[in-house]
Amino acid sequence: MKVAISSLRKDRRSKLVGLCALLAVMSGCQRNAQIPSKSPAPVRLAEVSSYASPEGLRYSASIVPFAQAALSFKSSGYVTNIQQVVGADGRRRDVGTGDYVVRGAVLAQIRQQDLKNQLDQAEAQVSQATAQHVQAGQDYERAKTRSGRAGLRAREGALRHAESYPT
Repeated sequence: MKVAISSLRKDRRSKLVGLCALLAVMSGCQRNAQIPSKSPAPVRLAEVSSYASPEGLRYSASIVPFAQAALSFKSSGYVTNIQQVVGADGRRRDVGTGDYVVRGAVLAQIRQQDLKNQLDQAEAQVSQATAQHVQAGQDYERAKTRSGRAGLRAREGALRHAESYPT
């Protein structure tokens, strides 16, 4: 008896679901009322052309670095190379915070021309200082000789003056 009642309920449910589906299909099939049409609006036609500004393109932007690190070097210059390491994803990237490096490894290189220019400038300053030192020595010797001659002349003049007085 229980089996017959449950199959009867299932049969009723399936009929109810079928009836609902039929109603949904039928309600979608009816004709809608005609929408009154409006008269067309007047429009102007224009030819599309490319525009190039005489000032060029201008954009406003703020550029912010993805990562920033404070580094210090023994000499200044433009960085040309930074040590690369393999990241977790297998791609090469610049060495960064938290990466292990070997002691004495070159982490970054600067442009060699900058160092050569600094060396040339320092050598020129040394040459200039040496020339100034030689010039100062020569000036000192010349002044010493002149003061010696002037002192000798003054003594000779004082002796002649003293000799001109009768004793």
